[in-house]
Order: sequence, then C-alpha cells, then structure tokens
Amino acid sequence: MQFRIAIINSLNFRQGLGSLFLSLLLLFLVGKASSLTNTTTFYPKSGVSIVAYNVHDQQQFILTAADLLSFTAQTFPLIDSVTYYLIGTGPTLLEVRSPFGGADKASIMAAALEIVNDFVFLNRNSNNTDSVTIKLDASDWDHITLNICETSPPTTLSPCPDVIFLGTTEISGLAANNTIVSLEDYFAQYTQSNSWLLKDSFSKFTYYDYTYDGSWFAVPLTADIRLLFYNQTTFQALGLTPPPPIGNWGAEWWTSWTWAKFVEYATTISNSGLGYGFTFSGNFDEETKLVSMIARNWNVQVVSNNGTWCALSSCFPLLSAYIVFVQTLTFFFTQTRSGLNNPNFIEVLDQIIRPLFVSSGAGLTPANAGNFYNSTVPGFQNWVDTPLESVNLTSLDPSIFCCQYNGTPVPITGMNIDSPQSKPYTTLWALEAANISTNATAYVGDLGVGFAPGIATFLGGTGVAITQGSQLKQLAWKLILQMTSQDSTAPYLNVMNIANGLFPPYDTSLDLPPWNAPAYDTASQAFKHAVPIQYPIPAVPQMSNIEDAH
Repeated sequence: MQFRIAIINSLNFRQGLGSLFLSLLLLFLVGKASSLTNTTTFYPKSGVSIVAYNVHDQQQFILTAADLLSFTAQTFPLIDSVTYYLIGTGPTLLEVRSPFGGADKASIMAAALEIVNDFVFLNRNSNNTDSVTIKLDASDWDHITLNICETSPPTTLSPCPDVIFLGTTEISGLAANNTIVSLEDYFAQYTQSNSWLLKDSFSKFTYYDYTYDGSWFAVPLTADIRLLFYNQTTFQALGLTPPPPIGNWGAEWWTSWTWAKFVEYATTISNSGLGYGFTFSGNFDEETKLVSMIARNWNVQVVSNNGTWCALSSCFPLLSAYIVFVQTLTFFFTQTRSGLNNPNFIEVLDQIIRPLFVSSGAGLTPANAGNFYNSTVPGFQNWVDTPLESVNLTSLDPSIFCCQYNGTPVPITGMNIDSPQSKPYTTLWALEAANISTNATAYVGDLGVGFAPGIATFLGGTGVAITQGSQLKQLAWKLILQMTSQDSTAPYLNVMNIANGLFPPYDTSLDLPPWNAPAYDTASQAFKHAVPIQYPIPAVPQMSNIEDAH
C-alpha cells in the first residue's frame, strides 16, 4: 500500500476541467501536428543551403527556409528516399542522427531542419559565410542506435554522429557502455553562465529516464504520455459516464475510474455488438507500458533495480516486452498458476488482462485479441503446453505470434489508450468505419479525450545526447542548448514540440503559450500524473533491450 500512496502523493496531481474545451483539445492534439508546424509566430532564417541526399550520396532535392513551412510528401515526393540532409556550407561538419526520416515524420523533420538551419545562420562568420555544415541523418527508431561509434576512426559502416536523438529507454544502455557522455560538466557550464540550473526546468520525473548512475546523459526534448480516446457516440448510446476529467468521478478520480471499471466498460461495449470495447495499438513496447500502468494499482513493480522483468515470481530478462506480455497469457490457456507466485500480479492477470484479451465464449473479446495470437497455430499450442517456468524467452520462435499490433487501429468503437502525438484518428477512423458499415454513423461519432484509468499513466519521450566519439562536443552542446530555447524570439523548444503534437517535458513550459491554452488542460493534467515504466527506480541499462528486441 505504501508504494501506491507514495505514487499518488508524489504525482502532485490536481483535478478539474469541464467538457467545454474537449473539442479544442482534439483540434490541438489529434491529427493537426503538420498544420501546427506552420506557426505564424516563427519563421526560419532564410539564405541557408539545405540539400537532401539518398544512400548513394545523390542529390534528391534542394530546400529553402520557406519550403520547411510546407514540407510534406506531396510537395516533396522523394522524401522517403532521403538518407541525410546537408545544411550549410561551412568547413566544420557536425553530424546529427535523428529518427525523423520518411514521409510519416515529415512535420517533425521539418522542425528539426528549421532548428539546425537557424543554428547554421546564427553561427556564421563576421563576413556572413557559414562556419559549420550540419549533416542531419534521416534515420528511424528501428536503426537509431545501430552501429554508433563502434570503430575509431569512424567508418561508413560505423559512423559516429556528434548528436543523437534517443528514446527514453535507450539512454541508460548507451550511457552504461560509454557510447554517450555525461552532461554534468555542461550543466555546470550552463549554471555558471546563467546563474540557475538547466535541469531545474525539466519535469521532475525526467530524472528516472535521462540519468544513469546519478548523472544526466541526455537533455529532455519531447514528451510522450498515454491518454484515453473514446467514442462519444457509443458512450452516449450505452449510457456510459465519460471518463475524467468530465463526468462525476470525484476529486480523487483514480479511486473510481479504475481498471476494473475500464474492463466493465470494455465488456459492455463489446457485448452490445458495436465492436471492440478496447482497441489496443501502438509502437515499441506498448504492452510494457500498458502492463506497468495497470500493475501499479496492485503495488506491483514490473522492473527491478537489476534490470529484470519482475511482475512474475521468477524475474525474466528484459528482452522483448511483447513476448513477455504474451507469455503471461499462458496462464489463461493452461489454467495453472505454476511460476506465478506474486499474488498481486495474479490479480492483475485475473481481473484485468484475462477479461480483456481472452474470450469467455462466443463473440468478440472485449479487446482486439486477434492482434496478438492465433490459438490454432501448432507452435502456439506447444508453447501454451510448456510450464511457465520452463519457457526460455531467448529461444522463443516469434512466428508463433501471428500479428503485430503496430500502426493505425481498426475503427475505435469503444476505447483506445494511446499517445496524443500526431494521431489522425478522427479522419481515418471515420473513413474505415464508413467502408465496413452501411450505418457507420451509428458508432463513429466524435472522439473524446480523457484520462487513462488508475493512479498513473505512462511517461516517456525523446532526448538529445552527445556521443563519446564526437570531436566537436562543445559545438554539439551549443546546438542542444539552442534546441531547448524557450525565448519568445527563438522558441526552438516549441518548434520541435508543436510538430510533435504535445508540450515539452519542462515544468517551465506549461505556463507558456501555446501550452497554457485551455485546449491542453486534459493533457497537462495527465502529464502531472505520468511516470516512467521503471519508476520508482532509475533506468537500468537493460531497459534498452525492451525496444531493441521488440
């Protein structure tokens, strides 16, 4: 119980918001990231050379600063062929590896290009010539940490970028093997120059993701949380009370808007015949985020301080969280608790996960279980028949799991827990529903946004780090500082985060425009109620294995 109370107290959560601004929240957070990138309050500096190249170093197209305000696959059809961009023509080459390649990340890549464009401009020589060229790699999250600085000097097969964008689960692993450097000395420089601590502006829970062994190894840049998206028409038709912050859930809403209530709602929706009550989707270890959010309500930590998955009695290595999550479903098919000696986690399985994902008879499961497994596959049956404690997670055949849940979900007829970042649900959801139903309006409706159930939601994000092999660490730090600028005349932190679709993980930002607008209230309240997967322990190196093996 102390673990639960400590979380509630430390979250410093305040409640209260009417339904007046729900549609505005949707406008800001869902499917509008690309249009919001073209903000009228910021224009990149003109006159800097920006050239796109493919993997064979062949020029694909040339950009101007003005082009970045409408940078899409429609205006630049060769975006998907771009491997890197060269910004500027200076003699000093600074390399930045980003995960923003491809047409689907065009709005965020445009923001990154705007920032480095201005960095080149602002660091010109007195005669107005460029002093630096920035090579901005257009990678993706699957390859962002591959072959970094593995040889000295760097090679084509193992390049050594100076600056790298990292997801929060990757930071501790790269810090532990000395791929990225501690930023403590740079923070000290900042304090000397500015008379206050840069880290004091960060959200307090970023400490658990961006530090390793007590030192900061990355600067927080963007945030990622989980909100509840729900079909308002379905809720109205079935007489379900909308989730908080609207509805009569009380000041301590997490005591009434529980995971048990969530399962009840999901079951009611699926039993109505409208469709799945809970549509589970996402990218990269989404199942770990879901299980950690649920398990906290039963005082269960899913990660130990030595880097193992400890929801089960015998701690598993943090390999593929997907495999571990589906592994827990063995219990549902074999009906044995062998190896499941944690009574609290047994309750999580019995009361939440099993009712959502395992059919109790004919008809739909409350959640889209078909996206996880096909129980008729022989390999799956053999796995099910293996006692839980005898399963070797490192040798599991991934082909026994039929599907991936990544990508756009099927029409949300009930509820979905997902990131608010750049999700065009309203358009795709209505379109898909119209294609499969002659009476789509009966269950498409408007998308509502509220809090995920329970005492805490998920917190993650993206940070920027400096590699150990960089020969330009001071210049790299200067670029990172520009990325964090909240000055009204140089709002580069906002440039990146408006494109990302959510406010930055900075306590100092929530009181500044545009994040202090009422439209962001639901998300900002949820942000104060969000913690990383491994909280309350700091990140361990094995955390990176979750996404590496996913």
